[in-house]
Amino acid sequence: SAFLTLFDCFNRVSTPAAVPQDEMEATTISPSEVRGVVDGEDPCFLAKDSGVKCTSYSLLWYYRVDTGSCDRFWYGGCGGNANRFNSEQDCIRVCIDQRTCIPTTSGEGNDDAGSCYSFVLKWFFNKTQPARCTPFWYGGCEGNRNRFETRELCESICLPLAGQMLLQAHVTWKLWLLICNELNLPPHTPAPGCSQTVCIVFCLLSLGLPSDLLLAHLLPM
Repeated sequence: SAFLTLFDCFNRVSTPAAVPQDEMEATTISPSEVRGVVDGEDPCFLAKDSGVKCTSYSLLWYYRVDTGSCDRFWYGGCGGNANRFNSEQDCIRVCIDQRTCIPTTSGEGNDDAGSCYSFVLKWFFNKTQPARCTPFWYGGCEGNRNRFETRELCESICLPLAGQMLLQAHVTWKLWLLICNELNLPPHTPAPGCSQTVCIVFCLLSLGLPSDLLLAHLLPM
């Protein structure tokens, strides 16, 4: 059917059918209402839950595990779970920005217990060979962003990235072998950004790429 305006189309398609239009409100929910998180439970990996209607429906945000992104959904005002946020920015901050698998600043590649002493068991992504998620004791404050509540959470986020790193290493090696052959250069010619006196193997390792796809016969200068 035809719609008079884009607004009419959005209301017809995006609004839950059982909710009268006059009950729709773009209300916000306080952090205390949004949370209610059980200790050790990661809100970002809970299934979307619209709850039940007790006041009015609100258009909020939740984190989608399958896409790794934040999407909108209608929340009924009561019940549900902690995977809901007032804004896309809040969702991104909690479920995307606060997690990292590889260093973005000095020290983020390793476990960091922080400076407090209320120790709880956490997991970090250890990119040494073989890449894996490793437990460590976290003190409860500060530290870095390479920290996850459970092994499953760490692996679900970081192991796909490890696969991308392996692919990148393979492509890098293939590319440089081709360049060396074309230019008749020795196979230890350094990669961009590496010292002219450093073997390409150690150069690539210093860039965080895994070693198992690099040829063992690449010799240092």
